[in-house]
Amino acid sequence: MDYLKEGEHFGEKKQQLVVKDVILSKANASPTDHIPWHYHKHAYFLYNINGYLNEVTKKGTLELLPNTLLYHHSQEPHYNKDIQKEFDFLHVELPSAWFLKYDLSPSLIEGDLLLKDPSLQTLFHKIHVESQLADQATNLAIDGLLLQTFGQITRLQAQDLDIHKPLWVNKLIELVNEERWEVLSLNYLATELQLHPVYLSRKFPVYFKMSFGEYVREQKLKKAIDLLLYHPISQAEVAYQCGFSDESHFIRIFKLKYGVTPAVFKNQHRG
Repeated sequence: MDYLKEGEHFGEKKQQLVVKDVILSKANASPTDHIPWHYHKHAYFLYNINGYLNEVTKKGTLELLPNTLLYHHSQEPHYNKDIQKEFDFLHVELPSAWFLKYDLSPSLIEGDLLLKDPSLQTLFHKIHVESQLADQATNLAIDGLLLQTFGQITRLQAQDLDIHKPLWVNKLIELVNEERWEVLSLNYLATELQLHPVYLSRKFPVYFKMSFGEYVREQKLKKAIDLLLYHPISQAEVAYQCGFSDESHFIRIFKLKYGVTPAVFKNQHRG
């Protein structure tokens, strides 16, 4: 079985950033790659930017869809298969020194976890953006976001929400991921899920940690960033594909979220 040392991972490394003790690597894997059984020296997160694969562990198979987050404790054996399209990912490695710096136990979270909670995905989307900015504030920002991530994971584990989460939650995520922005509304989802709209509106923040409108806006903006950075289409086309009413509306919402216009954001991340 392969043993991967500090800073190592499978796939083609496109970019690497070392933020104090944390190693952030942006990379991709292709359908022709062979990724055998292996384990890593350090614990790490893997954030799926784009693509699809299956991660096989001793306990079973984890399905990695776009915008999903995976956590591996150190020394946990696994392999990957069924890579479809180009699998773009952010690998965030956490050496023991990082845990010690914040007086955290490396065993705070154990095993292999597929983290589906939207609040965690939002935090890692922010980490991805920060890793691309790589400015004077990046060190503090990434450390802060990682601490928030661990805090939220332990909070969720304590609440045991995943065990008691109703079936409609995952179905709702699937419906939103279909990106049918023109019909997507609380009433539409309530009808599809066979729930009362008032009940859905009341329960949505319990499981998603934000309102329905905020969640949809987050998904649109994540889609917009993917189109801006990886697809040669106009800003107006990005706005259309992401369900914004027009280009000016898209620019306004984007700037409120990220502090810059889409054009400036794209230039900052070019290359």
